[in-house]
Amino acid sequence: MTKHSSITKKLLILLLVLAICTIASSIVYAGTITLSLGSYDSQIYNQGTLNIPVTVTCSNISGNVDVTLTPKSGLGCSTCTISKTFTGATNEQQTATFTLTATQTGTYNPPFISIGAISGSTQATALTSGSQVVVVEQPTWTKDLTVSSSSIT
Repeated sequence: MTKHSSITKKLLILLLVLAICTIASSIVYAGTITLSLGSYDSQIYNQGTLNIPVTVTCSNISGNVDVTLTPKSGLGCSTCTISKTFTGATNEQQTATFTLTATQTGTYNPPFISIGAISGSTQATALTSGSQVVVVEQPTWTKDLTVSSSSIT
């Protein structure tokens, strides 16, 4: 074996090792987003508000995650999309709290059509079930005063 072919082999091995290291360093772990629903009130008054907390758990997601709630008819939200920022770590958690306003009495089971989250091309499995909320009219109280002249005490 000549000295020239030995150097060529060593260079080829070095290039192969560099290529493998480059490929390995460019592998990106797939990011995940999961959603879980917190607890919320089961009854509110018409024109009242309801806070719905959603825990967003991300792994390998760096940047903004947009969490969107679509309310059922009769309920509304002034801010239906909330952005949360993640650093790319594993199992990072943040809470997005949506405030719904009741505009119509009724039973809503659940009070939303869906809650979803997205970051780039990574999406969470949407939440479509939750606890029931009943919207009722706020009670009104009246007091009648009567005066009787037949007795004085």
